[in-house]
Amino acid sequence: MPVISLMAQIKNVRANGLDISPDYQRGYVWSNDYKDQLILSVILNYPIGNIVINDLPVPNTNNASRELVDGKQRLTTLFRFMECGNVSQWIDSSDEWFRLSKKNSALAKEIIKLIVGNSDPDGLARMDRAKRLAFSDLPASIQMNFNTYNIPVYTMQSADPAQIRDYFKVLQNQEKLRAGEIINALPDNPMSTFFDRLPTESFMNRVGCGNYKRAELEKVYYSVLGTWFDKLQVNSGDKAVISFVESMKELDAEQTEAVQNLNSGIIAISSLPTPIGKIRSSKRLLKLLFGLSLAYPGFFSTSDALSKVQDISRLCAKLAAFNTSDSDQVAFAKYFGDEYTSDKDDFEHRKAPVYRALFWSTSRVSSRATYLKAMEILHLMFTDGFDAAYEFYMKNNAAE
Repeated sequence: MPVISLMAQIKNVRANGLDISPDYQRGYVWSNDYKDQLILSVILNYPIGNIVINDLPVPNTNNASRELVDGKQRLTTLFRFMECGNVSQWIDSSDEWFRLSKKNSALAKEIIKLIVGNSDPDGLARMDRAKRLAFSDLPASIQMNFNTYNIPVYTMQSADPAQIRDYFKVLQNQEKLRAGEIINALPDNPMSTFFDRLPTESFMNRVGCGNYKRAELEKVYYSVLGTWFDKLQVNSGDKAVISFVESMKELDAEQTEAVQNLNSGIIAISSLPTPIGKIRSSKRLLKLLFGLSLAYPGFFSTSDALSKVQDISRLCAKLAAFNTSDSDQVAFAKYFGDEYTSDKDDFEHRKAPVYRALFWSTSRVSSRATYLKAMEILHLMFTDGFDAAYEFYMKNNAAE
């Protein structure tokens, strides 16, 4: 099937089209480099593998007559690229990627020049002016190649979710599956009974993760608990999270209390009077909220809980400055605005190291001790002010 036909089915999801995010699907988890490489493969007309679609006997809750079983990362990447990121009405728009990196843009330009030759000098000139290529920057003939690029499509007839989960296990290596998918199929564990009691839909709505899948939330939940029990490191790989869940036969009294503290924090946040609004960094925010709930029981059971979550969410979005290919100064100005520009020297030498420590604690593999220190920094920041958080950071940094 040509890509343009699949794109049309995604856009018509509510009119018996294609639902690319049914409940059993994982989230959109590819790195930006993976996305770039897929686009380069299509430009080169390389095969990118088949996709699998389940034809439904009756439309699902989104009024779609088809559900995507395998191929979400590829179709979402193509859709985001070809629509130049304007996809919020059809899929979760929290991811902002739709342009190639500068490095991969330079490579793509070389390939496209060889393909187009002298047939479209204006199109090549327009492409050369773009530092990071979007679909709209490509010559018309390359855009047409994308539209007509064929992907093999296999269909399943009226498969139910249980059959599809079994199919996942056969179709892909379990180590490559996201832990949320596998956890859905695992036997009950002593933590799952606590998770099942949570008002997950209300919680995700309140923290701006309305499009987040329950399985993805569950993965973060188990991952943070594994770190708290000192059986995992923060941001451990899927295989480690799966192994932790499977190995937990029972909870001792201390572990049970920790799970109850975490649940109390989640329930308190789910009871906020209003949502905080859509956010960009769902997983990072969850790790911060969960960590504070564990380290400081009752932290969100206060009258100012809404402002606390809003402040943490705003900070969480700013921490993306440390996960960008831009120079520090450009990223700081973009994400921190006046806080950076009003006193650049103070920010770079005093504030940036503290913020970077918070970013690393939720973005890199680190120990329970490192995670606890980050929660202390965050707690001090929102209770006693930045100076107290900085003093704590410097004492611990000097000790190390």
